[in-house]
Amino acid sequence: MKKKIPSYKKNVEIYFILYLAALMLLIPDLKENNKPSQTSADVNEDFFRIYPEKNILLARLYLDSNGVNFISIDSTNIIFYSGNVQQIDFDFQIQNKELNQLLVLNKNSNLNNFFKFAENKDLNLAYFYWKPPILDKRNYVFNVKVNASALVKVPISKSNEFQLKKLEATTYFDLVVNYFDPKTGLPMITSNQDTVRIASIDSSLFYSLNRNTQDLFVNFEKDQVSSIAGENWQNTAFIIGMDLARDLGKKPEIKIINTPENNSGTVSIQKIQGNSIILQGRMPLFGSSKVKIKLLRKYDKSTIEDEFSLSPIEIKEPEYKSVIYPYQTYTIKPNFPNSLEHIYSCRIKSVDGQIIQNSSGNIPFSLSVDKAFIGKTLMFERLIDNKNYG
Repeated sequence: MKKKIPSYKKNVEIYFILYLAALMLLIPDLKENNKPSQTSADVNEDFFRIYPEKNILLARLYLDSNGVNFISIDSTNIIFYSGNVQQIDFDFQIQNKELNQLLVLNKNSNLNNFFKFAENKDLNLAYFYWKPPILDKRNYVFNVKVNASALVKVPISKSNEFQLKKLEATTYFDLVVNYFDPKTGLPMITSNQDTVRIASIDSSLFYSLNRNTQDLFVNFEKDQVSSIAGENWQNTAFIIGMDLARDLGKKPEIKIINTPENNSGTVSIQKIQGNSIILQGRMPLFGSSKVKIKLLRKYDKSTIEDEFSLSPIEIKEPEYKSVIYPYQTYTIKPNFPNSLEHIYSCRIKSVDGQIIQNSSGNIPFSLSVDKAFIGKTLMFERLIDNKNYG
């Protein structure tokens, strides 16, 4: 015999505590320009790029009665790479055009007395090491061509999903071996070396040794930063072609353009470290923002400007019944943002802090209470990364 459940006409009122962050109206900017978004069909450099720390590595030698001696040698170069790289392979082609010699280093052939490389995937770079071979006590130049082939995560057009794509990139640098007079410090002509060859290592080379002469450009860790509206954000700008400790002509110019102007987006420099500038700020409450950076290189007054965007993730109101009855089942929709970068959870508790029910993720869940909660108030809380958003 089925037990008859009595009918209760009294109701249970649920008051949803909506915190300040949830009360803010996240109105999209209807005047936003309809510009086409970048896709994987755009230039590969937008998603994968390699570049050397130095354009020229110089070994300075001199001769005496004991033979060849080193004055100094710049024995290491760093090859940086950018992008969401999952796997990468390097190929170094080291060529001496004068002697028509070519040596290739890669993962299958990386054993050589004079040249080798090592990868550091945690730092997105590879180290190149060299020790000059002595070629008839003559001045010479090795031209190094670096090819890299990588599997890179690139965005799929008009979606938040990614795909793996094989991309390639190339960069160059030179290894210069030159004999110097130990007394004057000037380059000298060695035996078996004519003046024509010496002239090929001209004064512009030595002028550039202590100066960054490569093109300036900025590579951002993220070209678009997405996070919860009003939350803190962080992004890193990697600066190529400039030693930030030595070459800056003036303090970096950082500014933010908010659309609309009252969306409360902010930016500041957290710190300058190595060849990178770490930026931070508050996400706009609605609309969008652009962060712009401008740098001046001291010795030649070259400038570079670049930008990235801030896209706040909207927090919608949850869907629920404000009044519920005992022994009936109700569905609550948390309506969290569609982002895999955050941990979502919900809880329902009494005014004295007793947890009635927990739920995780962004899926709707069911709630049912018994007669013990008649006339009582329950509180519903949404949590993002364990922070209460109401």
